[in-house]
Amino acid sequence: MSVADATALYDARPLTPGCAEALATRRHGLLGVSPFNSWFSVSRLTSLVRWVDATFESWHVFVPDEPARYTLEALGYAPERAAHKARRQANWLHNKVRRAIEQAFPERDPTGQSEARVLGAARFAPDPRYREAAERVRKAYDTDPTFRAACLDASAWALESHTCDTPRTSRALETAAHYFLAEIPFFAETVHIVGVEASVFCYHQTIPFLEHFYSGELSLGPAPGQGFVRLEAAGDVEAATAAAARP
Repeated sequence: MSVADATALYDARPLTPGCAEALATRRHGLLGVSPFNSWFSVSRLTSLVRWVDATFESWHVFVPDEPARYTLEALGYAPERAAHKARRQANWLHNKVRRAIEQAFPERDPTGQSEARVLGAARFAPDPRYREAAERVRKAYDTDPTFRAACLDASAWALESHTCDTPRTSRALETAAHYFLAEIPFFAETVHIVGVEASVFCYHQTIPFLEHFYSGELSLGPAPGQGFVRLEAAGDVEAATAAAARP
């Protein structure tokens, strides 16, 4: 698949003018991949990594794997079972990303590509730059009622995507918020965590929290050079990806 064909796989829709400026640099892209989301098939992931590789000078894939246990706990799983289920999902998701990178770039070392490109909890959680960003997020959550309410609303939206009879209590929302709080540092400061002058978080959906966040309407906002784009598939992406894989 040519670079032109790869960049045409998705249309990137910046949330704000600032996000558009970050996208225009083409410096760094961060693909967000969600656990327990069937949208992220291997063929879909293959098309996404082809697109991000053709669009940006450098890129990573963000997999919020270990924090997924908080979503499961909020859905009623016991902590031990939630942690076990999250680990299994993490292994499965990491394997899908590895296979996607291997299919997208068979001429490159897939193991090395996966290790270098994928940001899972084992890699980002101990990073002092991530930890500093996470502390700023947690401080805003603990001290600013408006920011806290926005995070809880986002967590409620995330829980709605799961079919479960467990009541959406305030305690469940507080638990689920830990997953979202683990993500926000990458919405806010990927530029600092990765060490680039501009970065764009790339995902196929957006929510009101992100629109308020990138518009500067909350007490915590993105670092300079940090942006977000919503990805829209341009045509039959999976068919194009399959065709490109044929000899």
